[in-house]
Amino acid sequence: MRGDLVLTEGQMRWHGYLLPDVSPDFIQTNHVDVVDEDSPLIAIDCEMCLTCNGQELTRVSVVNEKHEVLYDTLVKPYNKIIHYNTQFSGITERLLNPVTIRLADVQKKLLSIIPTNAILVGQSLNGDLKALKMYHPHCIDTSSLFTTYKVGLKALTKFYLKKDIQCGNDGHNSIEDATASMDLALLKLRKGNNLRNYQSGRKNDLPVESIFQRIAAGKQKSTVLDVPGNLKKFYKDSVDCITVMTDSETKKKMKKALNGDSSLVCGHLHSFKTLMDGISHEQEVIESTLGKIDERVGEIYAAMPNNSLCIVVFASSTQDIDMDVNTSESELYSRCFAGIKYEKDEPETT
Repeated sequence: MRGDLVLTEGQMRWHGYLLPDVSPDFIQTNHVDVVDEDSPLIAIDCEMCLTCNGQELTRVSVVNEKHEVLYDTLVKPYNKIIHYNTQFSGITERLLNPVTIRLADVQKKLLSIIPTNAILVGQSLNGDLKALKMYHPHCIDTSSLFTTYKVGLKALTKFYLKKDIQCGNDGHNSIEDATASMDLALLKLRKGNNLRNYQSGRKNDLPVESIFQRIAAGKQKSTVLDVPGNLKKFYKDSVDCITVMTDSETKKKMKKALNGDSSLVCGHLHSFKTLMDGISHEQEVIESTLGKIDERVGEIYAAMPNNSLCIVVFASSTQDIDMDVNTSESELYSRCFAGIKYEKDEPETT
């Protein structure tokens, strides 16, 4: 059943899809409330570049179940381009120079070609819809269609379709990627649970290299700040361990470390644990705790040198979570935010 592969609202939130209640500026497709076996699959793949306002759309391709290309166009971002991501996007300055199509033109076109009963298909489709600033409630995400964890499109296509994609040196082809996503979804519809489990093909006995070991191999330095008990696990790596006992102390020492010679600085803010203790908290307590974390992260971010990557991870246990029913508040707190600090005041997050 096609509807069985469609993400629920809870799953969409879990996988980072931006829904109308958190993205009121997104356009919404004209859509039915419930899809059925007659609902057409429409695959979408986008390419993005990095602008001074974060990731912005540079190409979009739309393919139907017959592999017919319904739409394919280059798109000129509104903001100044910092990096074309040519290695992955295939987009270059020469390609975009003559382009006059903007995001608003793309949105208008998509609204006209996507059927009201359509099911959108894509690989990590949340990223494509974010670039399109568009919401559609019926989505199949091939990145998590075959496993409980996300797998890349190239690997899935090789394993299940016996095809090689993304092989050239000129970046990805969004028509090829959209077609691959469509074929994966159609394969899942045909064979369902009869498909064999995905295997990466990598040997289980391969050594695992931590990010700290990789940095040390490059003759660079890492710094970790945490309570004594947690620092023990880092002693085997070439890491500068700094003992801290409070979040306030972590913030202060992290700011100092960021002005040192470390290529990677990691700090643990423990106040978030108060929301993970299994107790139902008043909204005022939740907002106060998150507000303090936000303030401290803001100060740490401000202390970072320009052109640095900032990653903030809110972690909670995800073992045996059923996103279809009764997903708890604490489970939904698990999030990862990343942004590059440029030579301006505000961070751009993705």
